[in-house]
Amino acid sequence: MISPRGGANASTAARLAVLAVAVSAASLLSARPAMAQTPEDRWQVSSDFGFQTTTLANILTEPITFERFVETGDLTRSIEIDRQPTIHVAAGVSVWRTLGFRIGFSQFARNDDIQLSVSIPHPFFFNRHRRFSSQGTLEQRERSVDVHARWMAHQSDRVAFSVFGGPTVYRAKLDVVGLQTSEEEYPFETSPVTGLVLFERTPVSIGYGLGADLAVFFSRHVGVGWLARYNRASATITLPDDGFFATALEQTGVTTDVRFGGAIVSGGLRFRF
Repeated sequence: MISPRGGANASTAARLAVLAVAVSAASLLSARPAMAQTPEDRWQVSSDFGFQTTTLANILTEPITFERFVETGDLTRSIEIDRQPTIHVAAGVSVWRTLGFRIGFSQFARNDDIQLSVSIPHPFFFNRHRRFSSQGTLEQRERSVDVHARWMAHQSDRVAFSVFGGPTVYRAKLDVVGLQTSEEEYPFETSPVTGLVLFERTPVSIGYGLGADLAVFFSRHVGVGWLARYNRASATITLPDDGFFATALEQTGVTTDVRFGGAIVSGGLRFRF
């Protein structure tokens, strides 16, 4: 559920990193073209750790107001995002000259601390809202599989650069927060909201991905590399059906679209054979 306000800046920085990798590789290739050659090794395997930008669904980022008892109530949220490192492994093979295929697997997880407050109008008195506040932790885990075409160029036996792109399949597990409610009773001085309830959703979606990989080998088969990727997919989830609050959400026109993926910068080991 997935963007803090600083997410746009992080995404921009990551995209610039993709450009930096491409420019660096291009300069290497153009600096000494006479040394360019294609090694006999067809396969390349990579293992990377890095960080991914992320987004939040607007059901968590947009302020929500609702009408009840001829007054306006509101729900406010404060969210602190805790990103975990992204794990990415991939294997690529050359099929014809510098063209080939690349299959990759990524896993990304995060745990968001959410502080939620609800203000609900009183049925008899104006400006006497009943209030409830609580906090919890929302978990999101993304797993994705890339099936990409790849173009590979070698500056020398020690430096390799590739670009790739194609479809990416996502399977996510994420928490949606709902409100536990009770029947309202006279004199209606207490909030009908009594707690938070977490509902798990597991959407599957097909999106796209593209990226660039720059590897430097310190032996024929082993080296290090830097990877810059951008993946994106989206899905629609269902909201918890929990009393008047679910109805109020529906009336506000809040969408239930969530987006997965983002810009990723990572580094790790490279193997070829």
